[in-house]
Amino acid sequence: MRKKTQVAVLIILLVVLASLGCIRETVTDVPEPNVSEELSTPIASVTEEDIDELRTEIAELKEVIESQGTRITELEEKELQKEQPAPPDPMMLSLAISDIVQRVQPAVVFISAEVETQDFYGRRTTQHASGSGVIITKDGYVLTNNHVVEDATNLEVTLPDFSRTFDARLIGTDPMTDLAVIKIEGDFPTAEFGDASQLRPGDLVIAIGNPLGLEGGPTTTLGVVSNTERSTVVDGAPYYDLIQTDAAINPGNSGGPLLSLDGKVIGINTLSGGAQNIGFAISANTAKPVSDALITPPHKVIRPWLGVGFRTVTPDLAAQEGYQRTTGVVILSVQEGSPADQAGLMVDDIIISFQGEEVTVDTRLIKMLWSHKVGEEIKLTLLRGEEEKTVIVRLGERPEGL
Repeated sequence: MRKKTQVAVLIILLVVLASLGCIRETVTDVPEPNVSEELSTPIASVTEEDIDELRTEIAELKEVIESQGTRITELEEKELQKEQPAPPDPMMLSLAISDIVQRVQPAVVFISAEVETQDFYGRRTTQHASGSGVIITKDGYVLTNNHVVEDATNLEVTLPDFSRTFDARLIGTDPMTDLAVIKIEGDFPTAEFGDASQLRPGDLVIAIGNPLGLEGGPTTTLGVVSNTERSTVVDGAPYYDLIQTDAAINPGNSGGPLLSLDGKVIGINTLSGGAQNIGFAISANTAKPVSDALITPPHKVIRPWLGVGFRTVTPDLAAQEGYQRTTGVVILSVQEGSPADQAGLMVDDIIISFQGEEVTVDTRLIKMLWSHKVGEEIKLTLLRGEEEKTVIVRLGERPEGL
């Protein structure tokens, strides 16, 4: 803006000088005033030299203006180039991924578990299982999957360089989220949790783990986020708040970290989808509070409880059951004496709002519920037939084993 103002001033000056030149060129045509020499001072005439001098000055000013205009154009072009982002460099992305893996991989461990079982004849046998884990505190707390360490009688943790193996003890488990915390003694590198709520489908993610127990250290795979807030059922067990990714996740990857491109743990790899390019990780926004609860005495997750069974309402389900709404969460069962029973909730009620926020799928309802504490009162809006009702429920503590 300052350059443009200078050019405007120069142009005005040019016009003034040009006008002055025209005046001087015509002065000689004006008749001399008829006054006596005694009463007036002689008027100096404009010579050709004066006019040539003015023309020279005007030419020089033109050059200055043209030079300034060219300079301004160059500056504007440079500013436009600054505003336009440079095209991505594939090599820079490759180096960034390598740096992330190098930084986080020392905190990704191999877990070996021994589980005692009985064979067909009732004889005791020992089975070996393996998986992955990620060190989340410098003093050796390791987060992994519950199914990696469940019923283990002996646990060993091996660091990525394979130079150190540690006996581990089980600290706590949470079967509902398929998470567990084990402990090794020492001073270790750690990985840091990130915010999984910022993930979008298409974001690049990195999975690190020990698939198939392969020798030579952890394996790294790269993929994208396919979807967020997934839920699924495997062998009759429900899984909630899952990140779906096409990064390869195979047996042995369980318990390893899923990383964002800033090197933060945004998920704990838990299972494959039984098809190509489908894998799932437990969201870090679920995993972190669970790990915090398992590390802290009494080493268990104390969860709020409604006391209902439910499922997501879909257009097909609504048409089949005759529901008046095609979205929401329908109550399938109400446990006697539960907070929901005491508040008057009934089978076939469709929950459409939780604390004023719309509820469309069961996964969303579970996340909202888990964000509250035992003893808090929550407001549910539900549809009973064609009538909309508001119910206040005081949350209880989820009984063990449910």
